[in-house]
Amino acid sequence: MGCTAGGGEDQDDATAEATTSPGDEGSTPTPSPDASDDATGGGGGTAAAPDGVPPTAEPVPLAATADFGTGVTSSLGGVEAIQAEAQGPGEIAGPALAFEIRLTNGSPGPVDLGAVTVNLTDDAGVPGLPMLGPPSAPFSGTLDAGDSVTGTYVFAVDEGSRSEVALEVSYSMQAPVVVFRGSPADV
Repeated sequence: MGCTAGGGEDQDDATAEATTSPGDEGSTPTPSPDASDDATGGGGGTAAAPDGVPPTAEPVPLAATADFGTGVTSSLGGVEAIQAEAQGPGEIAGPALAFEIRLTNGSPGPVDLGAVTVNLTDDAGVPGLPMLGPPSAPFSGTLDAGDSVTGTYVFAVDEGSRSEVALEVSYSMQAPVVVFRGSPADV
């Protein structure tokens, strides 16, 4: 349950070409050897994804830095257990986690922060409900090359369901989704 701004952007289609051999009628096509070369720098630690969906990178610990493979990195400045206030439609006040997320742009061009999506799942794989009230401060604007920015994302998560969480961060359809996984107490 994350939000995305923007959209309608041209995308590099990393579509795999299929090859078959004579007499292979009815068999499953196999990707050509160069199909892993895409706009994210090729294979190496990302799971395959259907067309139009960015691949997902291998999870990193919550205290680690995640590399999108594009010159952009993300890290967590902290995780805080809070009592969230209901402010938006469908929100319910209660226990929540606030994640301070840092993006650093080491790429040569700007990054549209309106396209950033952040999602959370608890230890049972249940999505956390995004909360709009304080201290929520999502990314916005543009991140210039060489700069860093911090945003805060809040998710309603029951206290008994957060021994291990997975936080997914995405900023572009041309880059993999990075995943932070672990116990919030470790950050």
